[in-house]
Amino acid sequence: MAVTNLLPELEDADELPPSIPDDREIRPTVVIPWFRDGAEAAGETLVEYERATAGDANRLTFPFDPEGPLGRLDQLTVDEGTIRLNWAIRGLEEPVTETFVAPGIG
Repeated sequence: MAVTNLLPELEDADELPPSIPDDREIRPTVVIPWFRDGAEAAGETLVEYERATAGDANRLTFPFDPEGPLGRLDQLTVDEGTIRLNWAIRGLEEPVTETFVAPGIG
């Protein structure tokens, strides 16, 4: 994904916002560091591992509810480089109970 159009104020600024790489190419990978309730240290270790082994990715995406268990991890604290996205999720008429969807969803 490449950032091609920015507001003139950003284009004319001395530097790009921290969430946009200098080459303007965003190479994300999605990470869901799932861990057992009460095992936040394991969650922190998973985040560290994913950051260290991200390969060609220059941005890690951690979709999570800030009110949920991932919101308690120090490593996922919102900072100036954070891009916030809001997602609307619509459920099915009947829940699918025999299939794992994601931690906390389904």
